[in-house]
Amino acid sequence: MKWILVFFVCFSVFCQSCSPQKHLMVNSNQSFKSALSQLNPGDTLYVKSGTYDLNLFNLIPSGANWDSPVVIKAVEGSKPIIRPKSGYRVLHFGNYYQNQIPVHHIEIDGLILDAKNVISDAIKITDGAHHIRIKNCEIKNSKSVGILIPHKDSDYNEIINCKVHSNGVNDFLHGIYISSDYNVVDSCEIYNNAGCGINVFNGKGTSNYNTILNCHIHNNASVGNRGTGINLHSGKGHVARNNVIHDNKNGIQVKYNSVECIVEDNLLYSHPGYSIVLGNGSTDCVARNNTIVKNFIKRHPEVLIGEKATRPKVLSTHYKENLSEVENF
Repeated sequence: MKWILVFFVCFSVFCQSCSPQKHLMVNSNQSFKSALSQLNPGDTLYVKSGTYDLNLFNLIPSGANWDSPVVIKAVEGSKPIIRPKSGYRVLHFGNYYQNQIPVHHIEIDGLILDAKNVISDAIKITDGAHHIRIKNCEIKNSKSVGILIPHKDSDYNEIINCKVHSNGVNDFLHGIYISSDYNVVDSCEIYNNAGCGINVFNGKGTSNYNTILNCHIHNNASVGNRGTGINLHSGKGHVARNNVIHDNKNGIQVKYNSVECIVEDNLLYSHPGYSIVLGNGSTDCVARNNTIVKNFIKRHPEVLIGEKATRPKVLSTHYKENLSEVENF
């Protein structure tokens, strides 16, 4: 009986992964909602141009893995807008409504997610949802956070080549807020958010091994007196690499029980505060090979080492007089 059960489970998974992939097309609210319930791992739902009044709250089913995800994708050359007229947020990934199991391996590609009419975040990944990929999207106009990943168990998410802007109504609200592990933010433009561009912080525990790379992060701190380009806090192994960061209150801060974090190969300029902070509560964190264009108005250094930072290292910082001295800029 045991071997029959094992065979049945394995055969079911095999059949699911080998089932024909569907490509569905939608152009209205009704067809969009109807198509979501038909999706299986490996299927793609193509969205035509238009403005869709939809709150996608736990409505998208899981994929199987990254070889067989569920994909919601804009038709090539189109810019569909998801703009609900009311509700709590635009996209919510948690427990799928049909089985209450955390969703995973879902890709959202090429949509404009406009949160101007909802009361909270544009996107939330929570309740154990994991392996969610947001790429080539625009996330904007949230009264709260643009993309919120607030819980420890929602890990391995990717935000790739997105624009995240104009989110938040006070400086506690950010473009992207991450409190889980092993997330990647790559090749995004993050700007004009109320607080920070990206805030990696877990106030109830740790957040580990998050990577921010190849991003352009600028003109955040649009409301209030605070707002760093990137915060890397409360965990181990965070990396900020090869980003261009300017015109925020501060550039990159590493504080609050961060351990073995790396800040490297970034270009920073035009911050009234500090370009780089290895602050109090950080341990064995390294800033290396960063380029800083000097702000001659300031009366304090560009790099701040906290008095209570443990074994900080600042290596090979390149100071420039103006941007014209920066190669390949």
